[in-house]
Amino acid sequence: MTRKFTYGKEFSINEAKNFIKLIDKLNDWNKIELIFSDLLSPQEAEEINRRLEASFLLLKGKTFKEISERLGMSEPTIQKIHSKLKYGRGGYILAAETIGIIKIKDKKTSDNYLHPMDHYLKVRLAKGK
Repeated sequence: MTRKFTYGKEFSINEAKNFIKLIDKLNDWNKIELIFSDLLSPQEAEEINRRLEASFLLLKGKTFKEISERLGMSEPTIQKIHSKLKYGRGGYILAAETIGIIKIKDKKTSDNYLHPMDHYLKVRLAKGK
């Protein structure tokens, strides 16, 4: 039985368990390219990349307008990404940290209990950036 994904529905890891397992096991660039070239259309891959890029630009302090002009993305879409950065579960920040866009230091301090975006902003503001 096929279920239609409803926009606005809270994401559950169980709904993407096969996808998550796949990503967890991929460690060979050729396999990644083969699987994702079949799995995603060029438009879907581009949209994922643009959303990641928008989140990275937000973390670097770019404005919605600057991001919109650079990526050709609507400001409401950028606002959704910003909301996920600020109130989400930290996935965009984890992605940025994983590929080296940002570094979150002092993980052993009590600051760890801050939301990742709040922690990142606190570190960034402390450095005067």
